[in-house]
Amino acid sequence: SASLELLQSQTYVIQGPNGAGKSLFLRSLALLHAAPYVSYHLHGEPVEHISPQLFRRKVLYVPPVPLDTAGTVADFFAIPWQLSVYQGSAPRPEFQEVLQREGFWNRDFSLLSSGEKQYVQMLRVFALEAEVLLLDEVMGHMDPERRGKIEAMLLEKAALGTSVLLISHDGHQAARLKAKSWQLADLAH
Repeated sequence: SASLELLQSQTYVIQGPNGAGKSLFLRSLALLHAAPYVSYHLHGEPVEHISPQLFRRKVLYVPPVPLDTAGTVADFFAIPWQLSVYQGSAPRPEFQEVLQREGFWNRDFSLLSSGEKQYVQMLRVFALEAEVLLLDEVMGHMDPERRGKIEAMLLEKAALGTSVLLISHDGHQAARLKAKSWQLADLAH
């Protein structure tokens, strides 16, 4: 039997070859992929005792590139707060302000580059204020400047108590994030 505990305020980086099962592992932690014979706990409580809506607010899986959406970056940014899971809450304004200041807010989301979409997606993720972030190669297309900004924000989030589990092929990212690094050899076979 194996055990995994994600500590509050800690960042973990998972690395390994393509096809080893890193993304599948992350999606199973987010309860998006069935993982028989595995039990999950959040703050010591079995996840089956936590309402799905509360679990989705606390544990956030972020795919490598967001799905294209019709409309502007502002429209894309607003999507989570249109869902019942986030009713009654509002995004933290500083992330919207960054997008406005950097000229993204009124741009057509579908015309952004992959790196720009990842950047916008991560700013929206930070505005959601989840307790656990499961990040699936979310910076792979970003330029070094934007990746640096996101890494700085991840360090801030971890310092404030967020647990981060990140898949990355960047061999230096764990050091930059002051993260524990795990090598995943092969879960797929």
